Amino acid sequence: MGIVLGDKFLSGLSCVSLLAVAVFVSSCATAKVEMADAYFNGNTISGEKMAVGPVVQIGGEPLRSHEAEAMRNQLTRAITNKRNYITVSHFSGPNIIHRTGGIAEDGISHSIRSAAKQKGIRFLVLTEVTENCVSHDVDKTCEERTEDIVDDCGKIIGHRHQGSTYTTTSRSKRKVAARFKALDLESGKTVWVSRSDSSNTASCSSQSTCCYPTAPPFPAPPSADGIGMTIARAAVRKLPRGGM
Repeated sequence: MGIVLGDKFLSGLSCVSLLAVAVFVSSCATAKVEMADAYFNGNTISGEKMAVGPVVQIGGEPLRSHEAEAMRNQLTRAITNKRNYITVSHFSGPNIIHRTGGIAEDGISHSIRSAAKQKGIRFLVLTEVTENCVSHDVDKTCEERTEDIVDDCGKIIGHRHQGSTYTTTSRSKRKVAARFKALDLESGKTVWVSRSDSSNTASCSSQSTCCYPTAPPFPAPPSADGIGMTIARAAVRKLPRGGM
């Protein structure tokens, strides 16, 4: 007895197994403004310099320096593209500051603030990462393959079972959540906060025509900085628009 798989006829086999390629699924991100001072508006911002400061991580799996650097660059590009009335100045400083708790502003030392002010920077935008976690799960599904049975008049009178496809999928999901904060270096106060989160999933599936196959190895999880780009864009859309 043979099995038809696509356009191939496999003779003498009772079971066919396939390993599917990895698939990536991204979710959209929305942002919510948690706080905004009334004077932090388009008119005020347009006359001042803004810079993207360090990523301050207070929770989740530790970010690496290159991931934090990528997140800073993505936030800079997002501000430039979405709010082009804002003058975004380059500010080197550290890429990431790790803290075990507290708030991002506490991680910005006096020396960092002074260095930014010396460059004429009024507002320093920080990324406060509160969550960076990876989870795994395995899912099993079965798809029945049938064909229609028709009578002499072409009317469907039933269905004929042609076989089943059993799929076992391994998934790796990463979620990143952050607050984006604008720090007024003149007053030392936080004048704007927007929160955003998103997740990406990588999956890999094995298929069989006779039974559920063994779960394939979990794929490498999506990168944190890739998700960082999504949440940065969502947060920047909440920045005040240019003054009239």
